[in-house]
Amino acid sequence: MKHRAPLQIIVALVRRDLGCALRNPTVLACMLVPLGLCWFLAAVTADGPATVSFMRPFAYAVAAIFPTVEVGGVLTLFVMSEEGPRGTYRLMKRCGVRLRHIVAAKMTVGVLVSALITAACFGLMGVPLVHLAPIGAAAALGSAPTLLLFCACGLRCADQIWANFWAGPISFVALAPLLGAMAPAFEPMATLIASASPTTLLAGACTAIASGGLGALNAGALGITPLAMVISSVIWLAGGTLALHCRPGKAPQKRPRRNDPTNRTPEEGPQQSQDRP
Repeated sequence: MKHRAPLQIIVALVRRDLGCALRNPTVLACMLVPLGLCWFLAAVTADGPATVSFMRPFAYAVAAIFPTVEVGGVLTLFVMSEEGPRGTYRLMKRCGVRLRHIVAAKMTVGVLVSALITAACFGLMGVPLVHLAPIGAAAALGSAPTLLLFCACGLRCADQIWANFWAGPISFVALAPLLGAMAPAFEPMATLIASASPTTLLAGACTAIASGGLGALNAGALGITPLAMVISSVIWLAGGTLALHCRPGKAPQKRPRRNDPTNRTPEEGPQQSQDRP
């Protein structure tokens, strides 16, 4: 890959990451979680007008946010936290691949899969097909700040425990807009947290396209203006970009014990004793 153009390297990495994701049963199971949840919510909201008016904002918020957190988070945070300690990045570096190529490929796969799952979730909600393509485009743009921070945190993880450490607070902030859509009693808390969450813009844009109204996700009741949503997303993009310059995490190295036969290669043969018979 040393003599290939950056675009060719990124395309090759995207094909690799996408193929690995589609062959991984864990990733496939994570894709089924938002799809199954949206199918259930669609069945619940089909009971009557009263149920629809109460549950529809929450159902649309779930369809917009869960694919980014559940599927995109696995494809970025957890995958990057595994490849670093296993030496994948060091091997790619010797082949001419740079960190920016790896991040670009992970972001492309995460954004693409998240957008497709988001459109499929809204399709299960009964949204007309003509709206699914704009919803996918809005999901692709709206998921980028969250996934970029997931990538940056994945580079700093030395193992899966640290990946879970970063996944907790990021997911909590990303799911904050669900509180305001769930019940009015949560609005004061949701306003404080969701104002700092980039997924508020993601959920608002997708809900606006699906419902045909600009009051998506009850943004007025939450007290969050579209400008505040855009500023929050830009801040998260800037924070994720700065965090990418941190040194990637390394796996802990165990010092080999002296005269340990298990640390010798087959070519070296068994440990020879220095004592005379």
